[in-house]
Amino acid sequence: MTKPNSEWQTKELATAFLDGVRGAIPGADLQLAVIGKIDQLWCYTPSRILTLRCGNGILGRFLLNIFPLAQGVFVDFSEPILDAARENLSNVP
Repeated sequence: MTKPNSEWQTKELATAFLDGVRGAIPGADLQLAVIGKIDQLWCYTPSRILTLRCGNGILGRFLLNIFPLAQGVFVDFSEPILDAARENLSNVP
């Protein structure tokens, strides 16, 4: 196994972020609702949704539920973070 280029590429830091920091963001549900409303007003039927630094895919999953015909593209440089996104999105068509 090669040495990670960044601490964010380690499973330990990725897990700490996803389990601790991400869940502690105040008003996260409200933030998602506002983003969803803005996106619906801005683009009625997107064909793709690009999520940079996707984390566990929470925003992309939320938007794919609003826009079920869109294709999601999730980008991150941390393989453990991408693994969490894949798991979170495993049942999204």
